[in-house]
Amino acid sequence: MIHPYSINTLFMSVPIQTILKETFGLDAFREGQEEIIQSILSGHDSMVFMPTGGGKSLTYQIPGIALDGITIVISPLISLMKDQIDKLREKWISSVCINSTISLQEQRDILEEIRYPGESPIKFIYIAPERLHNEEFLNVISKVKIWLIAIDEAHCVSQWGHDFRPSYMKIKDFIKMLRNKIPTTYDEEEYFPHDKGGQGGYIIPIIALTATATKKVRSDIMERLGLSIIKEFIYGFDRKNIVILVREIAKKEEKLEKVAEIIEKTPGSGIVYAASIKNVDEVYNYLKSKGISVGKYTGSMDNNSRESAQNDFMDDTTRVVVATNAFGMGIDKKDIRFVIHYNLPGSVEGYYQEVGRAGRDGKMSIAVIIASFADTKIQEFFVENGNPSAEEILEFYDYLYEDLIDGEWKGKTIEKTYAGMGHESGIGNDMKVASIVKILEKYKIVSRGIYGEQNPTAGFRGKGITLLKEKRTHQYIPIDWAHQTMLKNESTSKLNAIKKFLFTPQCRKRFILTYFSDITDLEKLPKNCGMCDYCMDQKKGIVRERPSFSSAEKKEKKTREKKQVGRSQKTDTLEETLRLFREQKNLSAIADERGVTTQTIEAHIAKLYGRGIITIDEVSKLTSLDNIEYARDIIEKKFEGKVEKLREIKDVIEGEGRKDVRYFDIHLAIAMMEKEGK
Repeated sequence: MIHPYSINTLFMSVPIQTILKETFGLDAFREGQEEIIQSILSGHDSMVFMPTGGGKSLTYQIPGIALDGITIVISPLISLMKDQIDKLREKWISSVCINSTISLQEQRDILEEIRYPGESPIKFIYIAPERLHNEEFLNVISKVKIWLIAIDEAHCVSQWGHDFRPSYMKIKDFIKMLRNKIPTTYDEEEYFPHDKGGQGGYIIPIIALTATATKKVRSDIMERLGLSIIKEFIYGFDRKNIVILVREIAKKEEKLEKVAEIIEKTPGSGIVYAASIKNVDEVYNYLKSKGISVGKYTGSMDNNSRESAQNDFMDDTTRVVVATNAFGMGIDKKDIRFVIHYNLPGSVEGYYQEVGRAGRDGKMSIAVIIASFADTKIQEFFVENGNPSAEEILEFYDYLYEDLIDGEWKGKTIEKTYAGMGHESGIGNDMKVASIVKILEKYKIVSRGIYGEQNPTAGFRGKGITLLKEKRTHQYIPIDWAHQTMLKNESTSKLNAIKKFLFTPQCRKRFILTYFSDITDLEKLPKNCGMCDYCMDQKKGIVRERPSFSSAEKKEKKTREKKQVGRSQKTDTLEETLRLFREQKNLSAIADERGVTTQTIEAHIAKLYGRGIITIDEVSKLTSLDNIEYARDIIEKKFEGKVEKLREIKDVIEGEGRKDVRYFDIHLAIAMMEKEGK
């Protein structure tokens, strides 16, 4: 029998150097590309980590062309598939995608062509992971010769990846199915010998590719794909033609002026990233007022507007695009000379992926972050609202199921906007509501959209919710709370990493290479890289002995300490809530004005009542006194007056049949007991 790790090289139709030159018009491989391709052709499973624009796609496209069979590419975004297929077809490589944008008849026609190939057989099939749920697709694929499976944006497999997709969990079973399929002909028995790694099955190498994977994510990818033996390739995180600069500017007017100055002094096109739609609009309007050719791109824009903005930038109708991080996936514009971050990025992974869109033609480019320590508040807001607490999730769950009794659910839909539900439930802003809905959907408790709208559009903000599970008491709701806590901790850890990257005096490039474990490039990096603001200052004799932004950080710390000392000060958060409450504003309105959740305001009200500042008559206008007394009775009898976790109290109260008692009532009951010295 032929050795399994050399089998694929026997069925190469064309040498890889010939494909590189004649198909892709390139004279030489980039660093690492040829080694990765040879690994695939030798039958090894491979994991590739290269930054955006590092040439990852070539590492599976060349083997896919060279081998006499089909390559399946699993990709998360339709736009990425379309971009790749268009480029392959330009090179006369037969490629197709099967996704929701094409009709059922077109999908069946493609499957027919895959099953019974003509003179120009399909070489690449691009699918989203959700396609692996389709039995018709799986049935056809199981009957044809698959030579390679490429998993693009592989971080989506991982629970730690920033864009976790549950459907990616089907890939492991898909790989197992193909490797264990029964041969249908003698030839296939010869082409696909058993005993890969002593496990049985057939040689179908797997290549997983991503630009944003830490060690934790890489380990998780291997486990979730079921790959025990794998070759890792980490290359190209040192973008040698990109200068990394950080500028400390706190005032909005000065930040806007600096953005305009950079654009005016830097030839070529560029991207300005901002953390919010509001900031995008501010920067866009300012640059437009300065006569700069500029467009904008955010997830809130309709499809036509986004496509128009992207096309205008790609064909140089506009020189600059101001965007949220919704812009960039699939963008392959070679002559981008600058990437500016108007706000603090959310993570090192996201930052470096966006930076990697500059200088893809190899020419010198710059990446500038214009930030201040105060900018961390924006990202902290995103982390907080993107990772709601268990208490908030359960409060919203109660709101969704409030008209039902235990065991009921069928046919229940909520046809309201996220903003409306946020107001009614007391959760507050629609961003947190969206995060809660996403979590409930992940655990198959609800689905976005009502029946008949099973495929909600991107950027969904309120087409209703359908309940998928019966109403349950809190302790039986199927949510992995420990996992949710770990995800929040991971988000916080990523934010802390980007803070460290920006606010600590060190070589920026060395930090990035260390973060991504790119040992190859790290060993080659000189002590002074000469390509970041820190190392440039070092050459000039400017030594940063203290962390950059330290003055702002100290000021922030003093402000926090000031708020904690002397509760009678005007800056006290309870004082501000009380002031707005005395203006006869309802709790939701106070929460909106203060930029916090209604639950936070309810906790403030309970504290103010406990301190005797708000009277029981005022409290009675906000909730039922009977509910407060009932909660107090449960705490005293069931918990002996000792409070550790509010959720445990809520579960007991629900078990007694009192679904109307809220966390607010429990807070007030505790305040009443403390007030009376119990």
